[in-house]
Amino acid sequence: MKYWPAGIGALALAVTAGFLLSRRKQKSTDEIDGGVRHFVDTKAPKKIESTEITFFHCRFSTTDLCPEDSPIADYIVTLRAFADGGYCQLRGRSESEKHFFPSEDFFRQLQQIVSDYQFARYNGTHYTVSGVPPNIGMELEVHYASGEYIRASNNQSCFLPLKAMEELVALFQKQ
Repeated sequence: MKYWPAGIGALALAVTAGFLLSRRKQKSTDEIDGGVRHFVDTKAPKKIESTEITFFHCRFSTTDLCPEDSPIADYIVTLRAFADGGYCQLRGRSESEKHFFPSEDFFRQLQQIVSDYQFARYNGTHYTVSGVPPNIGMELEVHYASGEYIRASNNQSCFLPLKAMEELVALFQKQ
């Protein structure tokens, strides 16, 4: 009978511990391979009034395409342009890297591509799947002199049409 109070105490402690453990927050799925984070900024504009690009960054992967399907297939592409310089890097089946100083005409042509393919419709959409290898998918960021911007990302797949990506690479490579 001497052990009866100790047994009840141990049982009470076990029940309390189990209750507390069951009440703690569950681990977020975005830390688990395959966990998804999808964020849409509902205030991000889907129409940009300005046409004066001051900064452009786009990184995308075409490693899922066969070289017969596109001249930019099987690459990880990084494109950057701002007033002080531009950059085009293709890594993959061959390597190329180019630095240049963009002209006003370059920015007009870049804005034409952004406008023709309606990049603003993707504004504010960010999609991330945990456990996906790096350098897959797409990042897009465009800033305008007016303060407007376009920002979107998806680490699983490219959201721009292939034709738009081909035109971007062609524009950057001819500089």
